[in-house]
Amino acid sequence: MRIVKRLKILSAAAIATVAILLAILFSTIAHYQQEKDGHLLVDKLVRGLFELTAFRDQYLLYREPRPLTDWENRRESVNRLLDRVAGQSAFANEAPVLAKLRGSFDKSATIFQRIAANSALLNQAGDRQDVYAELDKRLVSQLLLRDANNLNLANTLLDAGNRRVEKSYQYLVGIVGLFGLWSALVTIMSLMRLSRLINTRLLPLHQGAKRIAEGNLDYRIACSGSDEFSELAAAVNGMTARLQDFAAQLRGEAVERERLAQEREQYFRFFRLTTEPMCITDPQGCFMQVNPAFELLVGFDESELLAKPFLEFVCDEDRQKTAEEMARQISGHKSMAFENRYVCKDGRLVHLSWTAYYDPDDGVTYATARDITQRKLAEAQLAESEFRWKFAIEGSGDGVWDWNLVTNQVNFSRRYKEMLGYSDRDICGFKAGMGRPAAPGRQGQCRGGPRGISGGQDAGLCG
Repeated sequence: MRIVKRLKILSAAAIATVAILLAILFSTIAHYQQEKDGHLLVDKLVRGLFELTAFRDQYLLYREPRPLTDWENRRESVNRLLDRVAGQSAFANEAPVLAKLRGSFDKSATIFQRIAANSALLNQAGDRQDVYAELDKRLVSQLLLRDANNLNLANTLLDAGNRRVEKSYQYLVGIVGLFGLWSALVTIMSLMRLSRLINTRLLPLHQGAKRIAEGNLDYRIACSGSDEFSELAAAVNGMTARLQDFAAQLRGEAVERERLAQEREQYFRFFRLTTEPMCITDPQGCFMQVNPAFELLVGFDESELLAKPFLEFVCDEDRQKTAEEMARQISGHKSMAFENRYVCKDGRLVHLSWTAYYDPDDGVTYATARDITQRKLAEAQLAESEFRWKFAIEGSGDGVWDWNLVTNQVNFSRRYKEMLGYSDRDICGFKAGMGRPAAPGRQGQCRGGPRGISGGQDAGLCG
């Protein structure tokens, strides 16, 4: 059962019990207050009877109108008190006593009134004064007896009220004690339940969370049951598993970053130490980084090279094709052996052969160059030398043929073809089957010509 549901049930039971106890307590307090009010009313009645007796004695002593008037007023007050006492439900058991008190009080009032009337006749009796005096004595004796009986009956009511108040007070104390005992019992049981809940559910959860927080991601909290603590433990375990996976991922990424950092360090070390010019450029055509070999080649330092687009360092005639090649790189083509010329700081032109690749992930171009200036010069010198050799051969009027041992291809000069009676277009080439080359000193002359021609074998004829 879920803890919230159990707490609701326990709370409802506790509230219902407290409501019942409070109802009993308030009822007991009301009953006690009612009994106490009845007792005070009877006590006031007793005091009224005593005051009525005092006015009676004063009148009997002085036989004056004023004590009689005070007695009458006090009698009305006592009558009202008797009516109020008779109206109290608490005195239902003392109804016979109240009836006797009411009858005795009425009779004593009648006797007192007769005494007052007889006192007026006693002063006017004349020769019958002894008779009225004797009647007065008898009436006074009866009045005294009645008033004593009234006081006894009133004290009986007062004693009964005292007993009821005492009993009601004891009952109230018992209810208050029961309420306090129940409150203490509920508090103790709640504390015991809370302590058990803490020790069996919350404490393992706290200890498990603490161990996980200390870095033990392999630890899992026991989550048996179906209450909120079990759900919380399951949630913490799930979070720990995800955190463990994330930590493993972070460790893998850290290892990968370390490997990449090492590779980057190796690359930059190679970038700095290699003798090949290397650079990194952005798509806008600006150098981002150049290595010392590149600086040494062109004569500019790094700050000068990074200050403006690299096309400004390219020879004017090569700028257009360099820009087009850069556009091809960005579109996904790799540059291989792209050649252009750079203007060095001292004004020299250097021929560079580029290998470049644009990385769309990094948004930069990685490029390396080879200085082919000497090769270009050698090619130019070779072309010039071949031109001069060809010019010399053509000018000498000798027929020359050349046999390429690698391709087994024989080439004939125009003059040689004319000497054999062929036009320049008739013989396109000649392969194996020819005689041996002439001995030194007779290069260019043949013994009857190549066998393919003299014997009609393997000659390549055009048309």
